[in-house]
Amino acid sequence: MSDAHIRIVNIKKNFGKVRVIEGVNCDIKESEFIVILGPSGCGKSTLLRIIAGLETATEGDILIGGNIVNQVEPKDRNIAMVFQNYALYPHMTVWNNMAYGLKVRKMPKAEIEIRVKKAADILGLDGLMQRTPRQLSGGQRQRVAMGRAIVRDPAVFLFDEPLSNLDAKLRVQMRLEIKKLHQAVRTTSIYVTHDQVEAMTLADRLIVMNAGHFDHVATPMEVYDRPATLFVAGFIGSPAMNIIPMELAGEGNAVKMPGGPWLPLAERLNNARDKTVMVGMRPENIALADNGPGVFQIPVDLVEVLGADTLVHGPLEREHMLTIRLPGSSQVNPGDKLNFQIRPERLHLFDRETGVRLN
Repeated sequence: MSDAHIRIVNIKKNFGKVRVIEGVNCDIKESEFIVILGPSGCGKSTLLRIIAGLETATEGDILIGGNIVNQVEPKDRNIAMVFQNYALYPHMTVWNNMAYGLKVRKMPKAEIEIRVKKAADILGLDGLMQRTPRQLSGGQRQRVAMGRAIVRDPAVFLFDEPLSNLDAKLRVQMRLEIKKLHQAVRTTSIYVTHDQVEAMTLADRLIVMNAGHFDHVATPMEVYDRPATLFVAGFIGSPAMNIIPMELAGEGNAVKMPGGPWLPLAERLNNARDKTVMVGMRPENIALADNGPGVFQIPVDLVEVLGADTLVHGPLEREHMLTIRLPGSSQVNPGDKLNFQIRPERLHLFDRETGVRLN
């Protein structure tokens, strides 16, 4: 088994009487880039700290390279961690910040030179090596923090929301840097974020975490196209998926929109426990239509013109507001009444009580 293979086995974590991680499991393959995505307080950073050895699990095991590392000190786990706040030594130059950990390990000076030079080349830091952190921009500081991790040549990289302190333009730039870094070094990486754009663009596989549980573990497009739970459906996607309670036909082959038509389903639904199911519709999957079966009408309340896209908002009955994504060239105005249709295979159905996907 590779030294970079990680197994998370039934990890639980309590803080006093409060359980913040509810027994999660995952196998992370060598060279894989895993992103743990979830809202604040769901337990994702705590799990990362358990993998790093900075927190102790209440139950369960962390295995790296087939070896249980629960009792192994962080410095002996062959990992490198990149934090949100950079954690650079303010009085040291970039070169010394990157070299310091290797000096502490009493690595030969020639080897240190080679490793620091290689990391600087990968990250484009060549002209900054004699500056101190206060002479660097936020993006440059984050690159130095990544360089300090790279020189260690670890088996595993751990990233704890490393781009949260950067402005929007820098976040995009640094996201590309991290993607290129992983393509260059192919080190097993676990990246924690609450930003779904980071998650979708960086991940080989995505773990969507909710209240201490893994709700869905799959590739980004699998998570987007077939969310496993109601939480995942509402959390992934911008603008968010429209989610509306609808009545299921007695045969299980259609659902009724509130105040609207029956919408046919792509397959008969036999596993619903209730006559009412939660139906999800992505804004980009709802299309303008002529009159016909399954067509519903929306009065337009608000139009957002975004350039490439136009977002249309309107009520479906009084209590349900729909958001629909149309091409940017669409000529739509508040007060218009528009007909829409959605293909049966684009409907997402969930159990109203458990939130589990039904179709």
